[in-house]
Amino acid sequence: MAATQSRLAQYERKRAIKTAIWYLLLTGVVLFALSRFGPDAVATVSSIFIHSSADTTTTDSALIAPPSIDALPEITNQENIIVKGRAEAGTTVRITFNGEKRDTITNSQGVWSSDFKLHDKENTIRARVVDAFGNTSREVSVAVSLDTVAPKLEIQNPQNEAAFSGKKQQTLTVNGVTEADSAVTINDRVAIVNANGEFSLLFTLNDGENEFKIVSVDRAGNKTEEVRKVMFAS
Repeated sequence: MAATQSRLAQYERKRAIKTAIWYLLLTGVVLFALSRFGPDAVATVSSIFIHSSADTTTTDSALIAPPSIDALPEITNQENIIVKGRAEAGTTVRITFNGEKRDTITNSQGVWSSDFKLHDKENTIRARVVDAFGNTSREVSVAVSLDTVAPKLEIQNPQNEAAFSGKKQQTLTVNGVTEADSAVTINDRVAIVNANGEFSLLFTLNDGENEFKIVSVDRAGNKTEEVRKVMFAS
């Protein structure tokens, strides 16, 4: 950041010197044109020099350090989020959220933040620094998706209140189907979910009632739970 500030300071000094030189030249040319060619020539020459001078004030965006955006989840079930990041202290950060522009100023530590209400599905957040002359840095962006729908969870085995007996039936497979990118636990044991969303775990039944709590959590944090109870007699 210090190197960038130094580079910007050098650029601003050079730009100020160049602008001053242009205006000195303009003054000299105007006086000369006025004395030799009259007011019409002065207007023409002034227009040319002012246009050229304006061109010298354009800043290359590479000289303005872009802001950073703190890491955000790719997908969430939280509708309201706070987007934070860093840029040079005291600068303006222009944020574009789903096409809507908003400006915020960094604090003395260079930190900026703004809160947003996410739309369903994908949301795009873009940010760039804007200097006092209206010049902008390179744009940085992130995307966050909102998903508030709980994952489907279908338990295929066992049926609730099923009864088992004898040594051959003491081992039970609990299996089902959920969303492919969800995480599944059965009685706090992790079950592997394949590409089709299928999962299964083996359990050894105890005499009496056996309860199985199956939980599926998707990438956004939405959760679905199912409970199956079975009886076993040895």
